[in-house]
Amino acid sequence: MRSVTVSSLVVFIHLLTATLAASGAGKSTRYWDCCKPSCAWQQKASVNRPVLTCDKNDLPLDPDAKSGCESGGSAYTCTNQAPWAVNDLVSFGFAATAISGGTEASWCCGCYAITFTSGKNKGKIMVVQSTNTGGDLGSNHFDIMMPGGGLGIFDGCTSEFGFQFPGARYGGVSSRSECSFLPAKLQNGCQWRFDWFMNADNPSLSFTQVQCPSELVARSGCRRSDDASFPAFQMPTNTKWEPPQPTETAGPHEQLLAMRSRHQSHGVVVVVEFKSIFDDDDDDDDNDKRKPAGLHYGDFSSDLNQQPHILHIQLRISHIHDKVRPGGGDGIRLGSVQRQLLAHAFSMRRWCGLRVVEPVLLAVPAYWTMRWTRIQPSQ
Repeated sequence: MRSVTVSSLVVFIHLLTATLAASGAGKSTRYWDCCKPSCAWQQKASVNRPVLTCDKNDLPLDPDAKSGCESGGSAYTCTNQAPWAVNDLVSFGFAATAISGGTEASWCCGCYAITFTSGKNKGKIMVVQSTNTGGDLGSNHFDIMMPGGGLGIFDGCTSEFGFQFPGARYGGVSSRSECSFLPAKLQNGCQWRFDWFMNADNPSLSFTQVQCPSELVARSGCRRSDDASFPAFQMPTNTKWEPPQPTETAGPHEQLLAMRSRHQSHGVVVVVEFKSIFDDDDDDDDNDKRKPAGLHYGDFSSDLNQQPHILHIQLRISHIHDKVRPGGGDGIRLGSVQRQLLAHAFSMRRWCGLRVVEPVLLAVPAYWTMRWTRIQPSQ
């Protein structure tokens, strides 16, 4: 029998451990609920210490402090755990995770190099540290922490900051300008979504487990005992990001189906091309009758030098009545659908010439008509 030295056995064990690094394809969502992260509790994994939490004044607390999302709790997510851009290609941040075949013991405080594979930020890279666990997450699911990204199940922000955060419960704010309504310490992290992240909506991704960069550990305070067994993240030599082609930016629309499974709602994707956007208001005394008209949707604005304009709007509607209008099938009744969402999305007048370039919801709230497609909710 061939002998095995102690040193060779150690090398073998080290290599075996490294091969167990989690990797694969997955999906992303976003949230920021201000709550104490799950990995901030004791005994969740073999780590140097649990994830740091903070009080209302952003001062660190004892790991045993009760979560601010519970009655009488005082521990919240520290505001410095918001994402930030390292360069045009790479960002660092934190996420709640659910990795196939793993548990909190295997992913708490682990770091993952993510490459986004769909959507407007396709090709960008993000290194995230897992600080939380989502009981409502799917397989290989990264719920990226970004202020203004939506509260999700829990709301610790109201008790921490004393007011209700703007935006939808799932999805959060809809424009960069709304970030100004968040606490000052969270505004940069909110703006990151519309700047570096390109306001991509739940892009798909590929991932591999890596050693945690010191910048992430400095903010979370947590490092796994087995962290050194994973490959170090290598910053790309060329950090210039190449945007995807327009066809890639516009779809695929399955991103919208990354809703929480318990919410049986219908996703509606609206993609409209503006062929001509001018303000011809007869009441305007200005001699220039053909000036650009603002669109009033987030930070989007029209520009005569950038036609045609493509606007992507994603809505989540509670339900749709399937009774088609008689005589031609060009209409669909919206029933109790929140029409104000549509009105806000399309704050436009008769000077907007519309041409639909992809299947959209046929909405007839007395102002416009568009083609539609119904997208089934995720199961």
